[in-house]
Amino acid sequence: MQRELKITRGQTLTVIVRSRDTEYFSGKAVAISSVNQKGPFDILPKHIHFISLIQNGLTIHKLDGSTQEIIFSNAVLRVKDDVVEIYISMSK
Repeated sequence: MQRELKITRGQTLTVIVRSRDTEYFSGKAVAISSVNQKGPFDILPKHIHFISLIQNGLTIHKLDGSTQEIIFSNAVLRVKDDVVEIYISMSK
């Protein structure tokens, strides 16, 4: 899922990744990358309001230039006003 991102300096997202019982990430990021039914996509600051079912995990692009991958089968992603919330489905 490596693509070139056009990051705007000084702009960030607030990102929360959680399941019912666990918080996997909570903090600032410059971008999020994931995959939905249409294919790979990125969320950058100032993104339009957006809701999607996502699959196969996501990559958080952190402020320090590092990345963090969180692997899961399915989740719901919601973007509103530079806040990205990801709710991971915990299938039995």
